[in-house]
Amino acid sequence: MRNRLFCIGLIIFGGATGAIAAETITYSYDAQGRLVQVAHSGSVNNGQATTYAHDNADNRTSVAVSGASH
Repeated sequence: MRNRLFCIGLIIFGGATGAIAAETITYSYDAQGRLVQVAHSGSVNNGQATTYAHDNADNRTSVAVSGASH
């Protein structure tokens, strides 16, 4: 019940202040369950993607960021 009241409060407050920004973040994992990509759409980070590479011992070997820049 407490969570429902909190959400209703946010909707009412958000409606009174104007448009609410919406962003979707998509997380992609490989077959071993390692994070390999994070992609953003909407809002200020629209089109930004971060790609991660791992070695055979599950160590992260590189991070590449592409897309939106500020």
